[in-house]
Amino acid sequence: MKRVFVLVVVAMLAACARTPPPQQAPVVVEAEPAISPSLQQRVDRVRSEAGEGQGLDVLPVRDAEVEDLREAASEAEARGDLAQAQSLLAQALDLRPNSPELLQQAAEVALLGGDIDTAVVRAGEAWRLGPQVGSLCRRSWGTIREAYEEARYEEGIEIAVRKIEDCTVAGPVRM
Repeated sequence: MKRVFVLVVVAMLAACARTPPPQQAPVVVEAEPAISPSLQQRVDRVRSEAGEGQGLDVLPVRDAEVEDLREAASEAEARGDLAQAQSLLAQALDLRPNSPELLQQAAEVALLGGDIDTAVVRAGEAWRLGPQVGSLCRRSWGTIREAYEEARYEEGIEIAVRKIEDCTVAGPVRM
């Protein structure tokens, strides 16, 4: 009798057990890239053409806290998180509002995000407040040129190209 009772209890418990639902294949949604490939190419071109080490370069003294924020913004940009990069650069600019390097980096992030007007304004501020020669100067005018190319503003492109050339000054000859 005990066996029958145990079998009935086991049968009832088995009846209560649910079978797992069939597994469905995961749905893959193709996400839009965070950064437009053409805008990424434009910023890459600006950075590579700036050619640090070509001619005379004027380099500022860097603040450690601001440098940490700038580097974190670069990392966020590399991950494609432009909103985070912009937020970190805004924090750094709160500490150093007239930093040409920060303004230039903010211009490049704006260009990556397709914000042409902000890119031109920030790059112009970086040039105005920074050294008028060297790689930062070339990056500023390169960003302006790329923004104008994206906007198809031919006259602005011509001006920016001439200004990029003016940014290169040969270093002193040492003997």
